[in-house]
Amino acid sequence: MSLRSKVLIFVLTVSAVFALTSYLVQRAIMLPGFEKVEREEASKDVARCVQALRRDCEHLSQAAADYAAWDDTYEYVIDRNSAFESKNLLAETFRNLRLNLLLIVDLEGSRVWGEVRNDEGERLDAEALFNAVCRPGHVLTSHSALDSHVEGILPSEFGPLLVGSRPIITSQGEGPIRGALIMGRLLDADAIAELSARTRVALELWPVDSVPPDASDALHILTQGQGDWTVEPGPPLWAYTLRRDIYGQPALLIRIERPPTITTHGRNAAHAAVWMTVGGGAAMTLVMWFVLALLVVQPLTRLTEHAARVGEEDDLTARLNMRSRDEIGVLARAFDTMVDRLAESRAQMLAVARHAGMAEVAVDVLHNVGNVLNTVNTSASLVSERLRTSELPTLSQAADLMLAHREDLGAFITRDERGRHLPAYLAELAKCLSAEQAEMQREMQILSEAIDHIRSVVAMQQVHGKSQSLLEPVEPAELVEHALGLGAASLGKRHITLERHFEPVGPVLLDKHKVLQILVNLLSNARHALSGKEHGARVAVRIAAVQAEDGRRVQISVSDNGMGIAPENIERIFTFGFSTRRDGHGFGLHSAANLAREMGGSLQATSPGPGQGATFVLDLPLLTREAKSPAEAAV
Repeated sequence: MSLRSKVLIFVLTVSAVFALTSYLVQRAIMLPGFEKVEREEASKDVARCVQALRRDCEHLSQAAADYAAWDDTYEYVIDRNSAFESKNLLAETFRNLRLNLLLIVDLEGSRVWGEVRNDEGERLDAEALFNAVCRPGHVLTSHSALDSHVEGILPSEFGPLLVGSRPIITSQGEGPIRGALIMGRLLDADAIAELSARTRVALELWPVDSVPPDASDALHILTQGQGDWTVEPGPPLWAYTLRRDIYGQPALLIRIERPPTITTHGRNAAHAAVWMTVGGGAAMTLVMWFVLALLVVQPLTRLTEHAARVGEEDDLTARLNMRSRDEIGVLARAFDTMVDRLAESRAQMLAVARHAGMAEVAVDVLHNVGNVLNTVNTSASLVSERLRTSELPTLSQAADLMLAHREDLGAFITRDERGRHLPAYLAELAKCLSAEQAEMQREMQILSEAIDHIRSVVAMQQVHGKSQSLLEPVEPAELVEHALGLGAASLGKRHITLERHFEPVGPVLLDKHKVLQILVNLLSNARHALSGKEHGARVAVRIAAVQAEDGRRVQISVSDNGMGIAPENIERIFTFGFSTRRDGHGFGLHSAANLAREMGGSLQATSPGPGQGATFVLDLPLLTREAKSPAEAAV
């Protein structure tokens, strides 16, 4: 898949995730918030209805107090005079006070006078009600203090009654108490309709023994003591509360019906916000795609196509000539410089090959340069990956948020929850971008150092490619350190531990160039052998002088604890074109073995088996200025 496709998929995925997150936020936070407000408004409606019933009871109690604290009523309880009845206990009294019950009881709980009338003023047979109330110790008739009062709901055969009871005392508010005066009003259909109109609430109420089936669950919840009110979501939304009678028993189930206007408006607002988010996300996606395509994808695509063309067509004359000053421009110019060096190296090595008659020289040079190019490739990959995962797009989001509130930016930053977090967010984003810049600079420094390594390799090949074999006194330890330096970047990236075991050997006559090529190849193979090892990767380099039948020899070995070599591949490992790596070409070890033989030595490999590491030993004659090697004699 191309980088352009990956970036496009990434941008679309981010936008889709952003839109989905916005939708889920609306569903999980905003809509429940509107539903909560709806429930709170329903609870207020319920409380208003309950308060209205409580006020009606208090009005009845106050009206009862006006008649009970009156000398005429005080005397009537004793003398039962008919004049009091004819003047005060009339149908007009019921009508004027909107009463359905008027009852006077003496201290023994006996009825002195009492009637129940309907709204048309007709007397009703209420003996069962009077028998239930007119008895000693009843809550409505037992007043122990002059300011005692009882209000509430009284169940009756006519339906629930709102009642108020006061002690009968003198007009001066003095005692002793001679009984109780009780007034009541039926909660019939007209009273419920009047209560609904007064509270501006769609209201229904039922005695608990005649609750309809659709309200039975709410009654069960409230009678179990699971709150003062409960809500059944709609539409329509129903809120319930339970009122107890003067005996403390469940008496009335009240239900208010509320259309879910707040929730509906909230849902519409949430949907509108989601669509606006989707639209904004689409616009942001187009802008991000355009910016990324212009600044990142197109330059990287051009760089990639150029590198592929150079590799496929072997055209070292092509140049990118990119003038941008960003990291990609730096990488492109570094690549052009590298190609320049490669072109120069190739020309010089081909000339050496033509004069010396050795066609493999150029291949060896490019192979050694390729070992160092691994570092270049690693740094380039890290730069590309860091650009792809950059935090820069989030800065655009913050800017869009500030532009959206540019008219009230101060209030937005000080009052809005998102605005209060914006300064800290920008500060954290600045740290992230600074860290990205620092990381880019580090990688570009590594890339520059790798290119310097390539230049050194090319320069070294130019110097040593002038002759077939040049023996010079060399300290083996210094030569090994030189080879380690060429591969240090790639070894460090893999977190490979280097171990050095150098015996003092002293200056030895060696072809420095050929030995260096062999060691770089061996270190490169060790690095590849450790590519799958995440922890404990180790490379050990040893230098030792040994005594053999044909004289003293110097041995340089490179050991690793990587993938190892199968027994059947030990003899084939130095064959031209054979490689155990999937991406191997099979001439690195072959070339190294040939160089070792040219110097009168050998290159051998040993391994306990797959997964147990391998050791490569370079064995060379230990020559001083007084002795000559077979290769030197041949020259």
